[in-house]
Amino acid sequence: MPVRRERVFRWLDADGYFAFLRSCANCGNLEASLILGLDEVYNQKRKSLGQNHLYKAMKGAHRVAAYTLGIILFQDLQTQQLGVKILNKLAAMDLLCAPSAYESLISGHVIIATCRSEAASAMRDITWARLHLRPRRPFTNRLCGIVEKPDKADPWSGEETLRFCS
Repeated sequence: MPVRRERVFRWLDADGYFAFLRSCANCGNLEASLILGLDEVYNQKRKSLGQNHLYKAMKGAHRVAAYTLGIILFQDLQTQQLGVKILNKLAAMDLLCAPSAYESLISGHVIIATCRSEAASAMRDITWARLHLRPRRPFTNRLCGIVEKPDKADPWSGEETLRFCS
């Protein structure tokens, strides 16, 4: 089940969402293990627990989890060699799953770039914070937001000097 589709649920009931992810991860859902791992490492600041989730997903041949775990391990001098080893295996497609005929034609740097892009997308999803917007007040100054010197603006650069009342 692609649990990333359920990410809207996170904003409605975060506790329920993560309980749902934990039950999915316990049933072997690799995507749930990836999301839990990212949340534990970056949001909850529980690095070892997050690495366990990422390792579980990597062992199930989840490439983005392998990339993320490799990068996390690479950042620490004590585990840097292990991070390099994981990233090299990923680039060589030497994970547990056999590559498809199409994937065997793809070079290692393309795989790494694809994993990096997917990892960045997953990171954006998991590290978003709710916006706490203040209620708008009506503008009392009618000059607020107008161009200060319209004759001096450079029309090619699109830069204008605007006046704001806040």
